[in-house]
Amino acid sequence: MDITLDADLKTISIIILEYTLYFALLQIGRSQGRKGHRAWILATAILLHLAQRRTIYDATGCPSFMFNDILITGLPSNEASITNDEPYWPSTALTPPPSIPPYPINITNAILLHNAIVDSALASLPHARPLLQKSYFTLHDFSPSNPSNHAVLARLSEPVHDFLDGIYVWPSNAFSLTPRLRSPPYPTDLSPDPDNDEWMWYDEFPDGVLLYASGAMESDDQGLVYDQRTNLVRLFPWRDGGERPGESYWAPLEEVLGLLLREVQEGRAVVGEEAMEKAGPQGSEERARDLWFEEVWRRKEWIASDVDRAVGMWEAYLALVGMKTGRFGGGEGFMVDKEVVEELEGGRWARALLPRLKRPGFEFVAPGLKMMSAEMVARTLDHDRRRRRVKENEWEMEKDPVSLLFYSDVRVSNLSYTERDKRWVAPYYIKNTVLDDRCGVYLINGNEDRIFSVLPHTTDEDTSVGFGQFWGVTHAKLLNETEERLYDATHGLQDFRFHHVIARWADLVLSGDWTVGADGVWGSLEHAWEKIPGWM
Repeated sequence: MDITLDADLKTISIIILEYTLYFALLQIGRSQGRKGHRAWILATAILLHLAQRRTIYDATGCPSFMFNDILITGLPSNEASITNDEPYWPSTALTPPPSIPPYPINITNAILLHNAIVDSALASLPHARPLLQKSYFTLHDFSPSNPSNHAVLARLSEPVHDFLDGIYVWPSNAFSLTPRLRSPPYPTDLSPDPDNDEWMWYDEFPDGVLLYASGAMESDDQGLVYDQRTNLVRLFPWRDGGERPGESYWAPLEEVLGLLLREVQEGRAVVGEEAMEKAGPQGSEERARDLWFEEVWRRKEWIASDVDRAVGMWEAYLALVGMKTGRFGGGEGFMVDKEVVEELEGGRWARALLPRLKRPGFEFVAPGLKMMSAEMVARTLDHDRRRRRVKENEWEMEKDPVSLLFYSDVRVSNLSYTERDKRWVAPYYIKNTVLDDRCGVYLINGNEDRIFSVLPHTTDEDTSVGFGQFWGVTHAKLLNETEERLYDATHGLQDFRFHHVIARWADLVLSGDWTVGADGVWGSLEHAWEKIPGWM
């Protein structure tokens, strides 16, 4: 029977097969004592049944575990695969999909940006300059006598080849481009052998090369990935842990290098003291040969402009809420005097930020949250200082400072914990983070302006404490989305910082999800966190 008949003939064929199948089964029941004849009829019935299933499958297009592409050669389960000219795209791919067009790139400009970053380091490390090469292809052997390296050349696009040929390079363990990126890695890590792809590189990055290795020495397959089809890059400081970022998180190579250069120029990335001792003016070329890539750069968690941005975001939020209440301007004074924070040894970010935060002219800055009074700030900072100095073991280092920014009247001790948090999470944070037994929004100053929340989390059954540490790009009207996405592509998922929190609150006020009354902001506090990665 021709199983490529049109749908009407296939329907007739199915009916004929059904009657034939029933007749065969009837004959099996009638045949007694004739085992050979009965077995023959049974085999015929099975074949008829399979033919029936095959015909139904062809007529309806339904999937079949019995007739898949491996078993039935030439009968694909999806006829569109014959005429579809789109290339194969792995379901695990992290790079931009084929629907994203190539992005124009100026390789000459990209080379200049890379070399400018290197020159910025060499200005402080003159004894390291003789160790650098002026082309990636002079650092490694790409001759036919080295077949594994030579094969890499054929896998490089013209822009990547030209870029590697024009940049200053160094052995990957001896220098670094930035605090998070080493040099372009060894050729077989830059472009792994597709026939020996132990890391399954091409399943995640079909057109990718590892343009710069990660700053983590054990991570030779991680770093800044360049997609050769689109000319876009993204930092993977670790292999994907489950969340698959979309194409919007990728950025043009020139933009990423430009951001890194700006961070050097504004003093966010500075040459480290160890590097200065070895390769600085007082060092030597011999000592520079011992320079380790982790010693070259040091990245500051924040600089003065970050404090200015945080303060500006806070004042914009106060103005927005004040406009809704009809009372413009904040309250009197600031959150705390600078001398108090200094004396009580608050974290560096807290010492810079808290004395500049204006007090609101209303009570609730967010639903159920109030700004700390000066007396509460002093009391909790003093408690945190004494807590940090308690050591259970001699080898322990002093704990990171913690500050409570906005507090709730709800006490942590009055709430339950989820089963997930009860054994380890809750005891740890109650011991090391929670101040004054308060739910609220905390600054974890070990990572500077990183936000940590200890907030009531209400379900249909109960209200428990939710311990939240957030990360990822936040979309908000007060944020520069392009800047946030570029930062994410360059540095990986960033912590949820103070200015992210306030921008998120402003969005909820603007959208009407939070209402504003005479005493401040009302609504559901969980709206501020529910769409953020990492929240419960």
